Amino acid sequence: MLLEDQRHLHEDLERLEDAAAERLLEDPPHVSTALSCRIAFHQHALSSRIALY
Repeated sequence: MLLEDQRHLHEDLERLEDAAAERLLEDPPHVSTALSCRIAFHQHALSSRIALY
């Protein structure tokens, strides 16, 4: 049962990844928007690492 549930979750994840990729191809984000998101992500990752110490 566990392996079957894991397989279903993996298939769901693949469908979500495919949908996200298709959406990006249809409507690519503006360069500044993508850069802002990437900077925000890295700042969040850095702050969470600092919080561990």
